[in-house]
Amino acid sequence: MRYSPHPPSPLLPHNDDVYGIAWHPDSSLLVTTSRDGTARIWNVSDYALITTLKGHAGAVLSATFSPGGTTIITVETEGVGRVWDVQGSLLMTLPVQQGEVTSVTVSPDGTLIATAGCTGRDVAEMFVLTTRENAIQVHSFVVPMFVPLQSP
Repeated sequence: MRYSPHPPSPLLPHNDDVYGIAWHPDSSLLVTTSRDGTARIWNVSDYALITTLKGHAGAVLSATFSPGGTTIITVETEGVGRVWDVQGSLLMTLPVQQGEVTSVTVSPDGTLIATAGCTGRDVAEMFVLTTRENAIQVHSFVVPMFVPLQSP
């Protein structure tokens, strides 16, 4: 089998370093995150920019799609998480943690969001999203992350 690269893409670059990238569950989209304070959603088939997620207070370090692919969660250096729809509308803001949030993931059933970052407290935070009376409720839990140091 011979490798045949795609033609050069007409992607509009971020205005600064790119920190993260994540696939949509059906592999049709990518989301990229950047030091420029944005996340961008791309159509993989034609390299088209679908939308830019704006409004972050700091660099966007990580993003992930929900398992159903209908929402994207972004996290940033200012300790905030944001939930967006794939068209780029902000659905909710999560006060994730004190300090820089460097990573985010969603449970396979889409009900839990877990984040990790540089809090200086050796913890990760987890959010349980529940729906009651047509409103989303957020419950936050701090999870200790003990990593024993071993000498060589």
